[in-house]
Amino acid sequence: MLSEEGEPGSTLRRTTRVLIVLPSDLYRHGMRSALDTHDVDVVGQAATGAGALELAEELAPDVLVIDAWLPDMSGVELTSRVLARLPSCRVLVFSEPLDEGTLLDALSAGVSGYVANGSSVEEVLQGIRLAHAGGVPLPRRMAAMLAERIREMPRASQAREDSAARLSDRELDVLSLLCTGMDNARIAAVLTVSPTTVKKHVSRILAKLKVHNRVQAAVYAVRMGLADPSSRDDRR
Repeated sequence: MLSEEGEPGSTLRRTTRVLIVLPSDLYRHGMRSALDTHDVDVVGQAATGAGALELAEELAPDVLVIDAWLPDMSGVELTSRVLARLPSCRVLVFSEPLDEGTLLDALSAGVSGYVANGSSVEEVLQGIRLAHAGGVPLPRRMAAMLAERIREMPRASQAREDSAARLSDRELDVLSLLCTGMDNARIAAVLTVSPTTVKKHVSRILAKLKVHNRVQAAVYAVRMGLADPSSRDDRR
């Protein structure tokens, strides 16, 4: 088994603390060398899911950069287990292209986004920064495919009613606009409120729906029909 490496005693603290979880020595060490010259602090490395769980609990990174397939568990399983212990952590998948089912499973588990393993250092950095900021780094083609896949999913009326009952009218408005891909600033402009107010609404929506990020909220909302204007009208 490849060894796991961590530096809990490191005094260097830059913008984003990153734990790299890749089975390949070449990718793992190469990514560390590249990222450590920029505005992130690579606090540790792991080659396995078990090693990642141990280091994540010890080091509390802001972002995990993981492969979708590890020797001892899938990236989906690792994501679920990490977020159960560290709910504020962000997970960015760095791997071969993902099929639709794997991508949807990963996002449903709480993955924040995906970057292909042929991407440039700057693209990986952008993905890390966006994930840390609460965004959803996805290639445009994947984002379009995901939106289409979500639209085709069946909806459950009882689940929709139960979910809608937890959200205020304004929260449903914010959720509907969030599902169109708008950021907080654009939602604020549409609703004539401040971005800070929108941020608070989004935080409450995530808590009430028991999801980790905006993509999970959007997937949940469209599946349950909460993104439909009619679902808001019926409730009022």
